[in-house]
Amino acid sequence: MERRLISEFLSDKRTFLFLVLLFVSFTLIQMSLKDVDFVILADEGFYLKYGTYIGEHGFSGFKKLFELYTQDQDNLYPNPLRIGFILLSVFWLKAFGYSFLGLAHLSLFSFLVFLCVSFYFASKYFDKDTALCYAVLLAFSPLALGLARRALLESTVQLFVAICFWLFWSLIHSRSSLKTAVFILVFSLAILMKETVFLLSPIFVVFLLMYKFLFKREVRLMDFLSVSIFPFLIVGMVYLSVGGLTHTLQTIRIILHSPKTNPHAIAFGQGPWFRYIIDFMLLSPWVVLCSIGFIFSYFLSERRHDLEVFAIVFAVLSYFLFNFFTKNVRYVMMLDIPMRLFTVLLLKEIISRSVPRHATLVLTLLILGLALLDYMNFYTLFLEQGIYDPISHALLKSKRFIPF
Repeated sequence: MERRLISEFLSDKRTFLFLVLLFVSFTLIQMSLKDVDFVILADEGFYLKYGTYIGEHGFSGFKKLFELYTQDQDNLYPNPLRIGFILLSVFWLKAFGYSFLGLAHLSLFSFLVFLCVSFYFASKYFDKDTALCYAVLLAFSPLALGLARRALLESTVQLFVAICFWLFWSLIHSRSSLKTAVFILVFSLAILMKETVFLLSPIFVVFLLMYKFLFKREVRLMDFLSVSIFPFLIVGMVYLSVGGLTHTLQTIRIILHSPKTNPHAIAFGQGPWFRYIIDFMLLSPWVVLCSIGFIFSYFLSERRHDLEVFAIVFAVLSYFLFNFFTKNVRYVMMLDIPMRLFTVLLLKEIISRSVPRHATLVLTLLILGLALLDYMNFYTLFLEQGIYDPISHALLKSKRFIPF
């Protein structure tokens, strides 16, 4: 059964169009890499140093990274809890060379795999037309394109968050021991990629409670354990074995207090709860407006689709929870996952009612139009203006909202 579905999936013309999209995305980013100015003294430089140091010293080198991090007074550079990404970068750099460009290619690779994962699961739980439109919008996200060419971890984290998002739905939609084990492993790896991914756990728990008590669906104890206890046990054991109890606790304490102690976070990472809305409006205004419109229209309509409810819960709670930490739009790039899905679903709904006879053509033109606008924004912000870190100050300055 599974082989037949995969065979049909690969032979479909929309899959061919997706492969063309994948090639276009690769080409656009690869061509732009020659113009990237990597920043040695910023996060990029430290990720390259981490990968190089652990590549030379092995696992024992992590203790030194923890010592250096906990001794630094400003805590300006990335913390060593990101063991998963550091190890992945070690393997990648050993295979393709120790350079900024090597790490940038890891981001590009992660971005392309992210598109494949998104297209596959959207095809599985919606339809091929929706999946292709969704993939197009994801492929031309200014934020995703901008970070897919940097020696940073965000594109890789986005890939693991997307896998967690879809595997969680797959797990409660059709349970099996294998799916449960795979989800626990992937979620654990995602947290080891970046510690803030642990915030997905309360999101999953809230939805499971809704699923059980509001939708009256079957939810098992194992479901709750899989999204909370088991991944944290695995991650905790890795932290303790690599960094030790003292250094791990010190690092966690520093992370929790960094919004008030990190000079860069104080200067550029503060702001009101709606800061992320402004940032995304500067990056992809039409996607933001469509996403907000979809959420309101969903609750005003009578239709109910469990996966759409999960995506709304994911978006709203992610937005809420990440407001308690340093605010930087690249830290919430995961919001692209539900927002661009909402955009496609809203446009399909509007078009099917207004021009049903030409729905496919009109939807195609609108999606391509949005993709073009997004690419123009990417070109202006990340290529012409050369933005490295898309903080609000940089975005507002590039859009000429502020003079300096």
